[in-house]
Amino acid sequence: MAHSLLIEGGNQLALGTSLGPLQDGATAVVIGGGPAGCSVALMLLRLGRESGKRFKVRLFEPKHFGMHYNQCLGVLSHPLLDILRDDFDIKLPDSMIQRRISGYELLTSRDRIVLEEGEEDTLAVRRVEFDKYLLKAAGEAGAEIVRSRVTALELNPDGVNIFSEGEHTRADVVFGCFGLDPGMITALRRHSFYRPPRVIETLITKYDCDAELLAGFDNRIQTFLPRLEGVEFAAITPKARHASVVLAGRRVSLAQLGHFLDLPQVKRFLPRDFSIGDVFKGSFPGSPARHYFEDRFVAVGDAAGMIRPFKGKGINSAVITGGIAACTAVKHGISRRAFRNYQIECNFIIRDYPYGRFVRFMAKLLSKKLSLGPVIRYAGRNEEFRWALTKSISGGATYRDIVLRCLRPDIALGLLGAYLSAPFHRRHGG
Repeated sequence: MAHSLLIEGGNQLALGTSLGPLQDGATAVVIGGGPAGCSVALMLLRLGRESGKRFKVRLFEPKHFGMHYNQCLGVLSHPLLDILRDDFDIKLPDSMIQRRISGYELLTSRDRIVLEEGEEDTLAVRRVEFDKYLLKAAGEAGAEIVRSRVTALELNPDGVNIFSEGEHTRADVVFGCFGLDPGMITALRRHSFYRPPRVIETLITKYDCDAELLAGFDNRIQTFLPRLEGVEFAAITPKARHASVVLAGRRVSLAQLGHFLDLPQVKRFLPRDFSIGDVFKGSFPGSPARHYFEDRFVAVGDAAGMIRPFKGKGINSAVITGGIAACTAVKHGISRRAFRNYQIECNFIIRDYPYGRFVRFMAKLLSKKLSLGPVIRYAGRNEEFRWALTKSISGGATYRDIVLRCLRPDIALGLLGAYLSAPFHRRHGG
């Protein structure tokens, strides 16, 4: 996808209608001040300046970043820095970058493979500082930051009523950038057809590291598909002076986190006196939302299920879909019909879900029922398959491209041969 989010064309509604492109003096409410909400606000204000219109943008965010957190590993991958620079005029300060990630390592109890990403920058940042920086940029650009939680909203033909803990606001359009917040989901269910995405749960913790332990990561994110019931994926990401751990699956528990951290292939990255500290529970979408736009309302980012299926690029998707949603409202309109342009522009995410489900099924089959060993060994000698494995983990390509490139007779026969040549106990997880 091209870096620029500025979309053109389409069947615009007539200027002057209440559901046409946003007019001078229009009020837009953004619910949520994470990357999705900030990108909506920044793009609305940019397009307003360029078109000579004044939009009133009110961004509701009750969290105080530093005291509260959005649960995420804080990994920024290509081409996010280009998008922030080109479309939002934002350059992250070097002080925010805690580590430059050179690639990934996939490990089992017996096998490991290094998966290099090449020249594209992947950056580990402190997520709370990243969110704080974007929110400050939105405020400096002209958005009014409202430190209050939205509790309810009413979508009406002539406008939207937004009720928060501190006030009532009337707006022309609402952008739902609230992630998977249960309170907002309940409120929307009452007054719209919106239905949230299915979710995959996460547990996140971190621990301090000395220089010697951090050196053992070799600037790579350590990834795992552990043979633990309900756990589909795990990773340990090195930062400046600590490492962050994430466990993901349909239902993950503190007990499963303990079992994971006790695995031999994991212990090598832990300090000798390691003990589990604070643990945070989160989630990310496992499917697209349903009815995520209608007249005067559009959901963005996680709230719409707009994330690369199951693994990676969550911050990228939030920023990209936020920019597209804002462009749609300014250039096409705020009706359900106009927001179909947003849906079309975001199809590169939605249409990837079936391929993502297939890759997810294969990953669970290989890691739970069979063994990853033959897969890793085959990837070590087949460059095309190693590319597919790298991009599956990093999010550097669509699952569609990955699947289609792997559905070749030579790769299928190569994988089959790798399994047949392995001892029986190593084909079945022994």
